Amino acid sequence: MEISSNLLDLLTSRPYIISGDALKNRFFKVLASIALAAGIYLHPLKNSEGNINSISQQPSISQQENPEELYLAFAFEGKDSAEVFRIANIEIVTDYNNLEASVVNATKEKLDELVNSGDLEFYVRRNGSLENVRTSPSYIRVIEDDTEKPTTLSNEWAHNRVRATALRRNNVTGQGIKIGIFDTGIDSAVPEFSGMVAGFHDHVYNHGDTIEQAYDDYGHGTFVASIIQRILPECKFYVYKIHQQSGENNISDVFEAFDVAYSDHLDVINNSWGLDYPTELDGMTFEDANKALEEVIERISATGTIVVASAGNDSSITLKSLQHLPDGSPFAISVGATNILDEVADFSDLDGEIFAPGETVYGTRRNNIHTFWDGTSFSGPFVAGAVGAAIEYSREHNREYSFESIKNALIKSGERQSSIIVTPNRRFTYRFKFLNLNRLLEYIRRH
Repeated sequence: MEISSNLLDLLTSRPYIISGDALKNRFFKVLASIALAAGIYLHPLKNSEGNINSISQQPSISQQENPEELYLAFAFEGKDSAEVFRIANIEIVTDYNNLEASVVNATKEKLDELVNSGDLEFYVRRNGSLENVRTSPSYIRVIEDDTEKPTTLSNEWAHNRVRATALRRNNVTGQGIKIGIFDTGIDSAVPEFSGMVAGFHDHVYNHGDTIEQAYDDYGHGTFVASIIQRILPECKFYVYKIHQQSGENNISDVFEAFDVAYSDHLDVINNSWGLDYPTELDGMTFEDANKALEEVIERISATGTIVVASAGNDSSITLKSLQHLPDGSPFAISVGATNILDEVADFSDLDGEIFAPGETVYGTRRNNIHTFWDGTSFSGPFVAGAVGAAIEYSREHNREYSFESIKNALIKSGERQSSIIVTPNRRFTYRFKFLNLNRLLEYIRRH
């Protein structure tokens, strides 16, 4: 049906003020029919007395069924996501250029077209989740099953236990190794860190992105760095603040940090964090958030950066799973925690592929403030340091290496350990591998 431009102007001007009596006449019925054919819905409005006295324009049925929403979309690798959306005339809210992903305001149908055309790999919806905090089966306690003499508690017991001194004997100091730390920040005033902090980015409060502006408002990231420093004193730290002062994080800050880290060409990234609360997901479901994070980890892993992630502190017996990222990713090395008795720490999740000290670990929380701290957050840095050591040693001895070869070397060279795990329904012997830096270098030398 063709509609004259004058009539179309009449229909698309608003509001339409028409008396109640006029609604009954034939002309208005014809007018309404023409409007409907043009995709314009006219409906009467009532005045304070309840009488119909005006009508206004509303979105068409198709517009109401297909609203624009926020989505996080990943272009196929090798494609520029920003260019894809520019050509498609889709609004970009945030662009993660290095990751080839963007947050966009679009309809599902439009994104489906881009998936079908081969421009997008997938997308997930933002701002729609009302999920509860995740829970998983957990154990009650750990029973000691070792007969060895326990390690004596000292400031250096944990580093001595993983045989960190073997690195000095082999001249492995971290020279040329770039380690990323995704955490609460870093206190660069710590004397031991002198010359080590090579990069800093605040993705939470945007207080600065220079080394001089580096800070840590909680101490967690500084503690993590102090563990690595005593393993590789000559490595370089690239710190990405993703945690709020409360300790929580936001997945958008995490994506932003990975996007920046991508261009920093790191050797290792330590991740002593996890996504546990719906408020951290920007409205995504846990399933969608994990799918997106899994893709991000895979893409940065493809550049040669090795991702290390702490297993978690929920005493979970769930095996490594894509529903628990970042440590659940097949492109990350998952690290569980042990105590001074070489048993699984009673808070550690059991999905670690390698274990290291995580209970009563000594470190630096702030300049001149040293303490003992517990958590798989602090077993992860031992392995991050070990990965850096393995890379340096491999380079010096002209050995090729990859994520798989380094991960295999850690596990194959690890000490065989076990603990008795008690759950509400049963007890069982849990066997695991414990980090040994001396044996790690020997393994690389032999292979």
